[in-house]
Amino acid sequence: MSTHTNFDGLKVNYNLTLAETDPTGVVRTGENTMVLEITTDDLRGLDTVGNPTGRRAYVPANSVITDAFMVVEEAFTSAGSTTLSIGFAEDDGTVIDVDGVDATIAKTAMDAVGDVVQCDGALVGGVVTVGTANAYPYITVGTGPYTAGKAKVVIKYFTPV
Repeated sequence: MSTHTNFDGLKVNYNLTLAETDPTGVVRTGENTMVLEITTDDLRGLDTVGNPTGRRAYVPANSVITDAFMVVEEAFTSAGSTTLSIGFAEDDGTVIDVDGVDATIAKTAMDAVGDVVQCDGALVGGVVTVGTANAYPYITVGTGPYTAGKAKVVIKYFTPV
């Protein structure tokens, strides 16, 4: 194992001489993704805290949501100009943010298969955490029911160490 300094002052390593590492930093990578399927049956059967009945997926406490979007798989229809908001609540129903993922998504943004809604609520984009409690999806529908529709909501999040 040997080293030498080249003509411009750089140290050159030969054989098994390794570069020094910095032991002070900790590297952790990994982003998690939650996919929530929303159907009109779910929207008709919301429980008292706005969760589709039987859905218990959650974003862990203190997580940061880095991205969220919705992909329409079946066009949403209704008699009026119904909207959809997506937020979070704690397990006991205490609302964290009623529209923290996205507020009042217009029916026109969800009326064709393949429509993609880029969510831009206050909790999306890595600016703040979801809080100190686990965050369960909380869905609200504005004026009038949807008569058809199906979508997947994709929420990407990072949970700090």
